[in-house]
Amino acid sequence: MAANDIKRLNYFTGQFLETQDFQDEQNYHIDMRWRLNRLLYSPGIVDGGFKVTKIGDKRIKVGAGFAIDGNGRELLIITPQEKDISGFAANASVYIALRYAYATLPEDNRTKENISGFIRITERPEIKAFKRSSLR
Repeated sequence: MAANDIKRLNYFTGQFLETQDFQDEQNYHIDMRWRLNRLLYSPGIVDGGFKVTKIGDKRIKVGAGFAIDGNGRELLIITPQEKDISGFAANASVYIALRYAYATLPEDNRTKENISGFIRITERPEIKAFKRSSLR
């Protein structure tokens, strides 16, 4: 079996599934979805537009939207997200970019019978703010 072979799980009655089986199942579907996105679509905004609104001199709000990055990963903002830009001068040109990111959140950590773990992984784009000179 070659290292580049794609393996999909095969289930049968009486099979005992372990943690790695479920992780492999998720990884298979994620990889196939990202592969399809990468080959079928160009990177960019798909829907919504991520409208950026300035909130005073210190914050911005990025509106709802959906995009696909160059690796086929989805960038989705369902409810508007705020970002602190207080590190920039009030009249500075600030550029905003989104980057795929995921995290485990404290509210998704469960402990039962001395076993602890995160039951969810949250995919949420990271909002980056920078000056034009940082682009080079």
